[in-house]
Amino acid sequence: MADHVDAIVTSNDAGRLKPHPAVFEMAIRASGAEPGRCVVIGNREENDILPALALGMRTILVHPDDPVPESSRAHAVAPDLWACAQALRLMLESP
Repeated sequence: MADHVDAIVTSNDAGRLKPHPAVFEMAIRASGAEPGRCVVIGNREENDILPALALGMRTILVHPDDPVPESSRAHAVAPDLWACAQALRLMLESP
């Protein structure tokens, strides 16, 4: 998977707290890719998934220690990091 990671950006890097769009915009710029080719992996719908979707990014909601969400707008929902890796692999294989 490391071959597919162009950038890892944190709120600290952007100088803003999520869900501020600056965090996600910085990730898009750092990747050099179109937003639709960027994948945000997060554990909070409000702070990770929704702001990424607003910018056209793809998303994976991971909930290893939380209850299964009743619903999510994320492209994929994963109960653990193994399932997250599989979801990411499938996303990277699709246009």
